[in-house]
Amino acid sequence: MQLFGHPLSGLHLMLIIVHVLAAIFALIVAPVAMITQKGGKAHRRWGKAYFWAMFVANLGALVLLAWRFNIFLFAVTILSFYNALSGYRIIYRKHPHQGNGPTWFDWSAAIVVLVTGSALLLWGILSAFGLTWINIPAGGNLFVVFVVLPIVFGIAISRDAFNDLQQFRKPATDQNWWWYDHMSRMLGSYIGLTTALMVQQVGPRLPESIAWMVWIAPTLIGTPAIIYWINRYRRQFASKRREAGQAILNEPSNLPA
Repeated sequence: MQLFGHPLSGLHLMLIIVHVLAAIFALIVAPVAMITQKGGKAHRRWGKAYFWAMFVANLGALVLLAWRFNIFLFAVTILSFYNALSGYRIIYRKHPHQGNGPTWFDWSAAIVVLVTGSALLLWGILSAFGLTWINIPAGGNLFVVFVVLPIVFGIAISRDAFNDLQQFRKPATDQNWWWYDHMSRMLGSYIGLTTALMVQQVGPRLPESIAWMVWIAPTLIGTPAIIYWINRYRRQFASKRREAGQAILNEPSNLPA
């Protein structure tokens, strides 16, 4: 069988099938994990299923890029991959002050991703000044695709990795930090997955003048949703702490004589 004229077309086809099936599975099970009780058995089970599906899908995507490299799909893959990985690893680093801090794996992953994001950001900046081998006009879709998107994704990737490295050195004092970070990263990885799907399946079917919008639409919709849910849980936790503190004050043994 010939696929894109590549001699390893059989392997290529197998990787595509595995990648697509894993991505579809992750797309389906993620909402199940979202709606189940946080911390419950069902949430943990479906969360793990989502993570490993994302692991297979993103690893497959990185390998497939060797056949037909696309710097922007590479950026989305790295962002989605690292969000899922770091979001999963946060569960094992909930109590850094009790010895459950970052391992050499966490440090290595964050450093590699920081370098990758910085390189992508640098590529976008150099492209904007015409210092790369691609001749990009000042306006139009090419400028958005080869300059704006690499800068945006480069900043997002670098920010996540840099924040992690800072937190490795100086753990957060908020006892619920891991809850917020876990939620932010896992939902962020889902945004990356949705972005890749839209780029591959929706973008080619749109007019060329607006096709670039599929790159940012999931982020524009998903980011406010993440901020809303995190703030909602912050208020809930703060309310519980106030209630617990008031209950202690109201105990007879704690009242002034």
